Amino acid sequence: MGEVAQNHNLGGSPYNVAVALARQGMTPHYLTPISIDDFGEQLADHLQREGVVLAGERRSEPTTQAIVTLENGIPSDVFHREGTAEQAIS
Repeated sequence: MGEVAQNHNLGGSPYNVAVALARQGMTPHYLTPISIDDFGEQLADHLQREGVVLAGERRSEPTTQAIVTLENGIPSDVFHREGTAEQAIS
């Protein structure tokens, strides 16, 4: 078995676009629901520090997580989205 490394990164398409727009001087409104769990708090805090307006609900459901593995130089990812805060968008 090879080396195992764990890394935690904030992201996701809507999140990345909102941060990029804010960095270009715009005032994006983030409509995707954000969890009140630890990961959600980190997402919300970073978005607000970047100048993004949090316009979506805060939810008790967990934050979506992506697990990326690298085996023999080939990346593979699995997304855990079922029952998460982002799925509560209406």
